[in-house]
Amino acid sequence: MPHLERVRAEATADTVYVFPDIRSGEKNLRTGLLRVLKKADIPAWTRLFQNLRASRETELMRQEPAHLVHAWVGNSEGVAEDHYLKATDEDFDRAAGKATLKATLSVLISAAQAWSPETKKAVSPAFA
Repeated sequence: MPHLERVRAEATADTVYVFPDIRSGEKNLRTGLLRVLKKADIPAWTRLFQNLRASRETELMRQEPAHLVHAWVGNSEGVAEDHYLKATDEDFDRAAGKATLKATLSVLISAAQAWSPETKKAVSPAFA
């Protein structure tokens, strides 16, 4: 992030934008991003900037309160839920892991509760 560090060091008290050059609308950001992706041998995806925004908003929602994320990104809760916030593969993997753990614990608890005092004594004298 050398560029951001340089910009921060050069910023004055009245600096508002990190990249003021792109505010004019005269630069085509999509063309530049496509060029970078091609150079990095990364295939372009559909709706480049919308999907970047959606990914970042989803990440931020995991770490910060919703009202702050909506203020930073610049949309309402309804717009975020309808168009930007998405379930990720990580979300599904985490849920599957929790479900597996919960099922395993449930089986172990049921098995432990089903043991009769006679069974416990036969397995180990420590239960006597």
